[in-house]
Amino acid sequence: MRLVKLSANKDSFRTIDFNANGISIIAAIRESPDRRKTYNSVGKSLALYLIHYCFGASSTEDFDLKLTDWEFSLEFIIDEQKHIITRKVNQPNEVIFDEKEISLKKLKEKLSDLIFDIPKNSKFISFRSLISRFIRGSKGSYIEYDRFIDEEQKNPLSQLINNSLLLGLDTQKVLNKGKLKEELDTTKDLQRNIENDNVLKSFFESEDADDFDLKVADLEIKINSLKESLDSFEIAEDYNEIKIEADQIAQELKVLRNQKTKIQNAINNISKSLEIEPDISRKKLLNFYKKAEIELGELVKKKLHEVEKFNSSLLSNRQKRLLQDKENFEEKLANISNEILRLGKIENQKLQYLDTHGALDEFSQLNKQLGEYTKQLEKIRNYQNLIEKYKNQIEQKRHELGLENIDTRNYLSETRDERVGQLSIFSELTNEFYADKPSAIYVKNNDGENKIRYDIKAKLQDDAGDAVNEVKIFCFDWTILKNQLNHKVKFLFHDSRITDGMDTRQLATLIRIANREKDFQYIISLNQDRIDNLKDEMNEEEFEKVINEKIVLRLSDKSDQDKLLGIQIDLKYEKE
Repeated sequence: MRLVKLSANKDSFRTIDFNANGISIIAAIRESPDRRKTYNSVGKSLALYLIHYCFGASSTEDFDLKLTDWEFSLEFIIDEQKHIITRKVNQPNEVIFDEKEISLKKLKEKLSDLIFDIPKNSKFISFRSLISRFIRGSKGSYIEYDRFIDEEQKNPLSQLINNSLLLGLDTQKVLNKGKLKEELDTTKDLQRNIENDNVLKSFFESEDADDFDLKVADLEIKINSLKESLDSFEIAEDYNEIKIEADQIAQELKVLRNQKTKIQNAINNISKSLEIEPDISRKKLLNFYKKAEIELGELVKKKLHEVEKFNSSLLSNRQKRLLQDKENFEEKLANISNEILRLGKIENQKLQYLDTHGALDEFSQLNKQLGEYTKQLEKIRNYQNLIEKYKNQIEQKRHELGLENIDTRNYLSETRDERVGQLSIFSELTNEFYADKPSAIYVKNNDGENKIRYDIKAKLQDDAGDAVNEVKIFCFDWTILKNQLNHKVKFLFHDSRITDGMDTRQLATLIRIANREKDFQYIISLNQDRIDNLKDEMNEEEFEKVINEKIVLRLSDKSDQDKLLGIQIDLKYEKE
């Protein structure tokens, strides 16, 4: 594919007719004596953008508002067949392709089929992503040799697969590793989500996941015990009534036993009272006084005899009363004991019945508890099964990544000679800029756990020096262009930014390389100061042939008519 002409529906527009081969220069000339004016806004970068626009690039709001009634047309040739695209600013989603109106989407699909050989089911590869590698548009695309689209910095896989296709590398291997890494990351995320499950955390509180086996064993014991209880459970319809009766009997027995204890204590007290001896006898008292050599009168002795007789009578009556009370208590005790024995037997019968039967509520409660334990156990087992499943999947994905590493190493080894021949273009070109600096593009297998399949590096000794980056960009792009791998593009379009770091000798080398190519087009915008500097590097004849005769458009700050659009418009067409 070669570019033929860029035009517009306005007479003021400065139509660009591109040279069929070699170099085409869009020159920005300073003619105004007013130093406040600059050739940086005359339209040289806009020309590059309009090529992109005709090839389906999106526009900015500023572009759509200020150029509403404009139409831009691009003529180009593919396989000796001429085509033309016309795009109206006020109809951004429709274009005219070869005199037929089609959607912008259909245009890009058609151009993709005509120009590029894209494998089926290739993610991240499109006409727009590929054509941008031949028309470096944004400022960011002049930062690194392998950076063409700013948005790809957020998706290195997209950058890699597009570059790989144009370098003739197997893009399926890029997709395979990217997919495996995504699946691996997804599985790791699922595992982390399970491990951080709030329900599990709340159930196990601060316990370590390693203790789950203990929890499982404990729950299994509880569940088996409950199942056994439920299997032997007999529901009694009169369970509650019998339980009430048993409770009443238990209460009666409690009262009777308290009464029994009180009666028994009373009997014990009576027995102790009966054992108490009577007061001291008169005879002992007289002997006591006699020993004390105290003589008592007959009257006193008579009184003592009467007292003794009175006390003896009292004691006899007390004993009779105590014996009678004891007899009464013993009778009550016997009755209470018999009642306790009788009620105890009844209580035992009811308790035995209750032990072998249960209430429906109790049965339901046991079932509920069994269900809770079963759910807990099921959740833990599911958790353990998922963890094991994810661990297995992670190991499987890592194993597959390992196999892909082996396969890629073999592939790179088998295709090395062919690839070295293709990529040697880079070394040949850089050698014209720096005869004493070894250079190469090499491709290595990236066996890290990431999405990057190939490490593609363009190396130039001392590549931190002045203009080396710009030279690498130029030579890398020409390597892709000349190899014609998976594409039919036969032109490059570079903005003047590529010359910013170059000295005049390097710029002259760039011009000479591009101009000698008869099978390809090289379109570049140059500012006047760079063109003037080339006069000192070239003789007059060479300067005339490779510069003056190759200028396809002169843009100037002299007047608005000398700018690309032919009018003065402050236009923001690059997205920030």
